Amino acid sequence: MKFEKLTQTFKTNGSHFQGDIEITWDEIVAVIGNPCHDGDGYKVDAEWVLEFEDGCIATLYNWKDGKNYCGDQGYDVKEIRHWHIGGFSQDAVDKVHVLFGNRADFVCWKNNHRSYKEVA
Repeated sequence: MKFEKLTQTFKTNGSHFQGDIEITWDEIVAVIGNPCHDGDGYKVDAEWVLEFEDGCIATLYNWKDGKNYCGDQGYDVKEIRHWHIGGFSQDAVDKVHVLFGNRADFVCWKNNHRSYKEVA
């Protein structure tokens, strides 16, 4: 699956949380490389922004569990296993699902109910 890692975030304006992924830092970096930026200095410590060949935008980021938000009580980014997937639709989750395959456990939200997606 082809994608481009974006360094500019203007294409993510209006995107929002679509689902979760349980995966290690090392697994993420092995598949898509280092983060695009070091978060927002507040609620996010690391973020990847991906644009797939069909134009689908997906973001992968931690949320309120790192050092930026929790201080010394927060996780170092390399210890984080729970990541959020953002985008404009569930297509973002589907693309990330294919990208990581069986390296990760996926969680989706549908009608405010959490459910695990089967990994192919």
